[in-house]
Amino acid sequence: MTIKSALAIFGILATTLASPLVTRETPVEMSLETREDKCYPNSMVDNKKMGNCPHKTNVDKDGHCPNINRIPGREGCSAYCELTLSKGYGQEIPFHQGYCQAKTTCSVANSESVATTQTWSVNANIGMGTGEEVSKALSAVFNIGASYSQSKTLTYTVTTTQSKELGKNQCGYWTFIPFVMESCGTLTSVTKKTMTAGYYNTNTVSYCDTKGSKADHKNWCNKSIYKDDKGRPDGQVVFIFVDCAHGGILKDNKIPGGETQPAAIWYPGVSTGPK
Repeated sequence: MTIKSALAIFGILATTLASPLVTRETPVEMSLETREDKCYPNSMVDNKKMGNCPHKTNVDKDGHCPNINRIPGREGCSAYCELTLSKGYGQEIPFHQGYCQAKTTCSVANSESVATTQTWSVNANIGMGTGEEVSKALSAVFNIGASYSQSKTLTYTVTTTQSKELGKNQCGYWTFIPFVMESCGTLTSVTKKTMTAGYYNTNTVSYCDTKGSKADHKNWCNKSIYKDDKGRPDGQVVFIFVDCAHGGILKDNKIPGGETQPAAIWYPGVSTGPK
């Protein structure tokens, strides 16, 4: 490296450390209230990838995701640009233990809540290494660039009391099925390098070589719980019919009285009960 180029990098690093708000290329946080209705889960078709929803950051003309910081942060030397969003469902969270018996009124009350801990993990199978540090960096870069960041916890509160009059041989329970969003896009990474420094009480300093070659991982997909701009999850509060003797979830043709199950209960991974 020439003296001239070294001085240029020193100048960038010094400016970044002294005035991070000026040089840090952070994507603008977008309020979810600005989204079009078609990009909300209630309006989306299950598993259909939407490519025309607003995104935090767009890829550049060369297909790379920009905004990689010069100083490695918790996301390392990578950036994520979301290209598509699709909607699915997470595992159901029943409101009560057990189920309501036949010839009763089964209700879920206003202000009743359910909570759970999710087991989300970032997709680290992209050849960038293994281990906790890699997973943490990939989680950070995804949460910075995706419309919906990954969350381990979910709490949902009912806003309207709902009741179901059960007839002869009709049994079941109320449950909450959360919306889950899948974000797919391009993960761009550059090389992390080290150079001599001689200031800030250190002999070396690390930087992201944003002027060098870029590696793109296209169609990188991860799932997260849908939450609105106030951090509240959303989904479907539905009644599930079960076999009164064994508790198994009934197919539509087995439900007395011509009732039907909500379609979301058959989505892969949603049901927690026996079939």
